[in-house]
Amino acid sequence: MSPRSFAAAIFVVALVAPSLVAAQDDGTRARVLFELSADAYQEGRFEAAAGMLEEAYRLDPAPILLYNLARARESNGEDERAADAYRTYLELEPEADNRAQIEARIRALAPPPQEVVVQSEPVVEAPLPEEDSGRPTWAPWLVAGLGAGVAGAGVIVGVMANSRASDAEGAVNHEAGSLLAVEADGLATTSTVLLVAGGAVALAGVIWGVIWAATGEVDDHAEAQDRKSVV
Repeated sequence: MSPRSFAAAIFVVALVAPSLVAAQDDGTRARVLFELSADAYQEGRFEAAAGMLEEAYRLDPAPILLYNLARARESNGEDERAADAYRTYLELEPEADNRAQIEARIRALAPPPQEVVVQSEPVVEAPLPEEDSGRPTWAPWLVAGLGAGVAGAGVIVGVMANSRASDAEGAVNHEAGSLLAVEADGLATTSTVLLVAGGAVALAGVIWGVIWAATGEVDDHAEAQDRKSVV
């Protein structure tokens, strides 16, 4: 494997691993927020319900969350934002059974957006820079720095997890405590992944740098011998 391919693989591991582990926790938090938003909607707290649904959709972008968000916005008197949520829902669910009713609600809430014709300018491609044939001696240390940054982020997330756990224990009601506890668990898992992934990437970068430096010295020595042979 070439040094560039090795570096690319390290970047992928560092960036993707935390997301894969956190995905399950995001789904759990989204379901909790969905249930709490239903209670808030029934109690007439439409703005609170909309906020919970927006956060749930950010964690788990299920189209049904947009439909409920539109209803909450409409009940809260936010016609334009409700219409936008309905439109997005129909874009994601074009075969929805209640499409006709939703389109009628959109027309009642807000007029369709006017088309704006923008005259595009010709695209001028910039010349590609010449490839540097030199050895990018900074690359391994950049990878090591990235790993250290990821590990540092893990420490910060761990502190946040401890803070959320403390807040959950001191929560004044069960609803807030449950949300904080779920968030604390998710942050703790993410912190562990970031620490492990960041440490692995940093160590790989250092090893790569040492090997790179050693290889460079050998290459330089070989070039010097070749020049002497020519002379």
